Amino acid sequence: MSELKPISVRPWHHLTVGLSLAVIHMLFYLGWSMDDPHITFRYVENVVRGDGFVFNPGEAPVEGYSNFLWLLLLLPCRLLLGPDSLMPCAQILGVLCALATGPLLALAWQRTGPPAKDAAPLWRWLPLHLWALSGPAMLWAVGGLETPLVALLVTWTLWGLGERWDTDLRRAPLLALVFTLLALARPEGAMYGLAFFAVTVWGLRRRGTGQIRAWLLALGLFLLALIAYTAWRWWVFDSLLPNTYHAKMGGALFPRLGRGTAHLGDLILLTGGLPILAWLGLWAWRRSAAVRAAALFAALQILFLVWVGGDWMPAGRFLVPAIPCLLLLGTAGLRRSWDGICSVTEKRGVRDLLILVLMIWVGLSLFGERQATRELVRLLRAGELHGPLIEAAIWIEQHAEPGDTFAGEEAGIIPYLTERQFLDLLGIVDAHLAHQPGDLHSKMDVDYVVNQWRPDWVLLLSTHDVEGEPIRWHSPATEILVGSEAFQSHYTEVHQIPRLWGTQVTRIYRRSG
Repeated sequence: MSELKPISVRPWHHLTVGLSLAVIHMLFYLGWSMDDPHITFRYVENVVRGDGFVFNPGEAPVEGYSNFLWLLLLLPCRLLLGPDSLMPCAQILGVLCALATGPLLALAWQRTGPPAKDAAPLWRWLPLHLWALSGPAMLWAVGGLETPLVALLVTWTLWGLGERWDTDLRRAPLLALVFTLLALARPEGAMYGLAFFAVTVWGLRRRGTGQIRAWLLALGLFLLALIAYTAWRWWVFDSLLPNTYHAKMGGALFPRLGRGTAHLGDLILLTGGLPILAWLGLWAWRRSAAVRAAALFAALQILFLVWVGGDWMPAGRFLVPAIPCLLLLGTAGLRRSWDGICSVTEKRGVRDLLILVLMIWVGLSLFGERQATRELVRLLRAGELHGPLIEAAIWIEQHAEPGDTFAGEEAGIIPYLTERQFLDLLGIVDAHLAHQPGDLHSKMDVDYVVNQWRPDWVLLLSTHDVEGEPIRWHSPATEILVGSEAFQSHYTEVHQIPRLWGTQVTRIYRRSG
């Protein structure tokens, strides 16, 4: 009997399996998105029509988006394919970014040094497979937001740094470019470049003249681009920070940090303890440039998450940019544990124990993901996610007069479809409300809304009427508005649209005087 020859595993085998797994995982969530992408779409529409970076044509520009680079990428889609292409294009761009991130992350891991580069094929490509299994990463890849783009840019940075911090004159512009793109992709994206140059400045005295010149060139190009973008923002919006920052920040510091810490704890459980395993990799692995940068970037993103008080959106949106960093460090932790076990004993049972730990980790992360997104998938399959918002937009168009204005808490789908002047009661796209005192979703100026803006229609989200129980409103800001005498004397409820299987309702009010 002829002996069986071992199968030779090629890199393209891992690429095929990993990318196929990612595609299947994303198909499970296909159709998922929040209301927020349509805020960006409305800005895209206004830019294309020549109204500029405004949410309401004719008003002063307000930076009510937090994804300038994403907006720029969608502009060609809108110009070439029309307005109906924006959501499909946003989702396709997100999928492409997620598919590019996996292989690039594996290559970044291989560039951390000989222990990774010379390892068996499974170890060399393990980050690709773990990325494809990441629930938060695959969920937000199809969400229509900029999240997968930021994750790709972070991974590109890790890949570019490789084994050493060193750079040369040829790579300096590329390094400055990727840090600039991060700053354009998200308002907090500038912290990656600033922190990188702040950390690496201490090692300049050990560098050669050529490396110092390359470092200064990269820093100069990055700062020049960042200053130019900040100056443009000040010139257009009269503000150094986006309006979204002012709308979401405020209130007491320690309660906000408490919410952020609690949110981080939920994300640790969601990812199967990935940040803990990543710490093991940082502690035990060879400190190459990519490993140190991964630790720096992950720490920055986690600190940002805690500082802003967490995120009201589900499934770890703010953690996704850090997941490539955590996976690189987590793979390092697993690899170092494997090497340690193999050096002590050759008993296969001990090695199998480590494999079991890896399987438990992946299993816990998948279980946590399913628990966090089960309700979202049910809403998506039942048409309850966007259906009530589309129904509200159709109702408004059927009953409102030309030129009528309206206000509400959801500034995405409804304003985008109706194309009417809209007041965002949560202040995301309204500078006046965003600068009011208070915490997230609790800022309100009743006189400004009722007597100055004077919307003809107001749409408010609440729980469904239950006999004997008070109505619970969607946000503290809404509760302040509805409880005011001014609102009650000028607005009358005229229609209700059930949502979430009747547990919530959109209440539509008409101005009566």
